[in-house]
Amino acid sequence: MEKHMKPGIRVQNLFVRYHDDKKRAAVGGISFFVSRGECLCLLGESGSGKSSIAKALIGILPVTANVSGFIDFFGERVDLGRKTDALLSLRGRKIGYIFQDSQQALNPMRTIREHFRESVLQHGLVGEEEIDEIGRRFLGYLNFEHPERVLGSYPFQLSGGMCQRVYLALSLCLEPKLLIADETTSALDRVNQMEVMRLLNKSRRERNLALLFITHDLALARAFSDRVLVMRDGTPCEEGPSSDVFRKPSHPYTCALLSASLQRPSLEDRLLVRRAGALPEVESSPPSSRQRMESRNRLLEVRNLTKRYDIKGRAAVDRVSFGLDEGEVMGVLGESGCGKSSLAKCIVGIEGLQGGEVLLCERRVDLCRHRRDRSANTTMQIIFQDGRASLNPRRKVVDLIQEPNRYLGLYSCEESRRLASALLDEVGLGQEVYRYRAPQLSTGQCQRVAIARALFVRPKLLICDEPVSSLDVRLQNQILGLLLEIHRERGIAILMISHDIGLLKSCCQRIAVMKDGVFCEVMETRRLCEEERHPYTERLLACDRTLHTQSAFS
Repeated sequence: MEKHMKPGIRVQNLFVRYHDDKKRAAVGGISFFVSRGECLCLLGESGSGKSSIAKALIGILPVTANVSGFIDFFGERVDLGRKTDALLSLRGRKIGYIFQDSQQALNPMRTIREHFRESVLQHGLVGEEEIDEIGRRFLGYLNFEHPERVLGSYPFQLSGGMCQRVYLALSLCLEPKLLIADETTSALDRVNQMEVMRLLNKSRRERNLALLFITHDLALARAFSDRVLVMRDGTPCEEGPSSDVFRKPSHPYTCALLSASLQRPSLEDRLLVRRAGALPEVESSPPSSRQRMESRNRLLEVRNLTKRYDIKGRAAVDRVSFGLDEGEVMGVLGESGCGKSSLAKCIVGIEGLQGGEVLLCERRVDLCRHRRDRSANTTMQIIFQDGRASLNPRRKVVDLIQEPNRYLGLYSCEESRRLASALLDEVGLGQEVYRYRAPQLSTGQCQRVAIARALFVRPKLLICDEPVSSLDVRLQNQILGLLLEIHRERGIAILMISHDIGLLKSCCQRIAVMKDGVFCEVMETRRLCEEERHPYTERLLACDRTLHTQSAFS
């Protein structure tokens, strides 16, 4: 059968083992084939070995990894276990690689134009005078409204989703034969996901490009891939055409993944994460605005908040005003780059303001001296998208959780350690990770540590900035279930920022839709099902509906 396949790449008997994990191989002898013009999807949970496979193919695994196996690249046989010139020559021109976190992969000291210049000139594709034209052309393909402005920007001036699209453009401009997309859409909203996936689909068909697509998003895998290889603990457990695998999965693990994608904790559901003791009852439907005003006190008041990164450019946050009551769960929905994360950082004082004010419990927060404002620090805490990046890799878990005490002096040393230990149990980690460091933890465990650290000061408000976007569906459900349990037991208000419409619908009482730095609509969650909506909200919902159809990319 294989002899009739189109030319492509064949990976044979690939093993990856890390020195710090002697119990099992990260990748245990996997073999697969990708034809030209075909999309093979590696599907699995975090830690299943997907990214290790991808990085082994271009030789960028750390020195602590032992690699063995071969790749037949369009007739060229390369030993993956040896850092030879043949392996190094695969990078860039022959195999393009799009990292999961492109913002960290880009050099913060160089503009996007300099990134294009370095990439294009290194491979000798064009002359110096043509670099800007290539940059503008590929950025335009990815729907950047102002390519010239992006070329002159630094990575830290762009949102995470925008950096993903920039790196995709950098990869495609080299015209590789194989493109590895490693969770390349995990930081994007549904609108940008659709645009990026359409571009990838067009590229592989028109340029006869082989595509190795790595994701934990079942909807994307089903709609986009030709074949699916389901990974678990470094080994394949099921492989076949995408339609067959999703319609009639044969392996119990695949069935479990599909089942998890249909289950999401909500304000009405029984929680996935359980602890001893009865949980308080929650009303069966979100309260109305009038009920909230009558039964709750206003916790957070944001008035005319304005943030500009470029004095001459448009505002990232443009005169935004809203209120959040005690114990309320409110969502902020919008595309990548609309200002959601900037809004969160402004509220907690990480970013400076050009206008507006923030009130906590009817008391104005002096954001110019926010780090010294004890009451503000103890009233609200932020949980970032990348839990691992927010943790000091040199500190033990117990010290990370107690970190707020170093600055605020809330407890004695003994009380602080006792509280840290209790919080570990509360977030479902247990005492076995007490003295671990962040690099020794999984992605989901890092996010739980970040949550425990935020709870250390007993806040009344948690601002969650895309807290589950980079996690697989099982971990998403666990972390979301944990946050909702904390909300129920402690009565903590939550401002949930996400581009995942389904997530916000499942847990929020109100949703604010953000576009170009402003709130274009604030509504009760149940209004999402109504006919009359803002055109932008309807666009977001339409993209989400389209993605869940088999014909989305046909």
